[in-house]
Amino acid sequence: MRDILSVVYLRAICAVLIVLFHAAGRDDITGSGNSKLEQFFSLGASRVDIFFVISGFVLFIATASRGGEAPYAFLLRRVMRIAPLYWLFTLALAFAALALPKFFPNLKPTAQDIALSLLFVPHFSASRPDKIWPIIVQGWALNYEVIFYLVFAVALFARRANWLLIIAALLTGSVLVGMLLKPSSAVGLTVTDPVLLEFLGGAAFGQLWLKGWRLSRTASWGLLILALAGLALGTWAAQIWVPLRAAFLGVPALMIVIACVMLDADRAWRKRPWLQEIGQASYSIYLIHGIVISVVAKLFQSTELTDGSLASGLLFVTVCGATATLAGIAAWRIIEKPLAAYTKAALAPPQSRLIQEAVSERTETPYQR
Repeated sequence: MRDILSVVYLRAICAVLIVLFHAAGRDDITGSGNSKLEQFFSLGASRVDIFFVISGFVLFIATASRGGEAPYAFLLRRVMRIAPLYWLFTLALAFAALALPKFFPNLKPTAQDIALSLLFVPHFSASRPDKIWPIIVQGWALNYEVIFYLVFAVALFARRANWLLIIAALLTGSVLVGMLLKPSSAVGLTVTDPVLLEFLGGAAFGQLWLKGWRLSRTASWGLLILALAGLALGTWAAQIWVPLRAAFLGVPALMIVIACVMLDADRAWRKRPWLQEIGQASYSIYLIHGIVISVVAKLFQSTELTDGSLASGLLFVTVCGATATLAGIAAWRIIEKPLAAYTKAALAPPQSRLIQEAVSERTETPYQR
């Protein structure tokens, strides 16, 4: 399935917003300007909700376009897509925290912490016992992704016509169980989190998309404007009524994805190679930006740039945004892209690999032998 341009662009925008939001939250650097900066970049708080909706949408239509898939093959392919880079960065960060503790004073990884992080098992952090965080903090979102993969894999045992029904039953059921039992364990809190319904929203849109549902360009623009207004209001409301976060942020996130994809179908978006590259590198940017922010913070602290003013805080956020984006693109080109190509080739059926090798041999030039 070809990349949907609007989805790539949304990933790019969300990845950068994540960096800016987290950088603005470093009050040890931004000082008195912190509250203003956090308010300004507060829309970054909803970026993961858009990622979750996109994930539900893309996985549903991509799997359907292949005519379905064996559940174990689906799980293996998805885990091998996200795991190698995540494992590499997790081990690298854990090693750095143990070897250079002054650069990561708030990170104190234990063997159990590392193992559970690598296995995508939600757990209370050894460094912050009140938070359900893996070694790479933003990896919490990957734990939710893996839960959705497991749910989707169960649905794949059934006919395609029943996929959405099964996904809806499992995710809605888990949320209802959480409301009734009120679990306190990290795993229990995660698997019953209403935020998981954002994947369902994306999958439901995927079902409608495959059935040919479309909006006019005017309706799509109107929906996008309404969604952005709802997202701004929802970001504020979610801070007050935390249990309703999935509704306040998830619904506008779903509306944004629907509007952007509909506009894509109407060819409203132009190709922007630089934005496409950021979108393709969004996963690397997402994983690496926490490390980049920590390093940039140390550099700022060693200079006279951290005077607590709004200007110095804005400079810090800008430098973090630019550095993390460039570092993420470099990681995508040098590490993620080759890793993805290798795992894709390794997971290809034997017959498919033989065909690829035969084609490669026929098109080989003397300089490639």
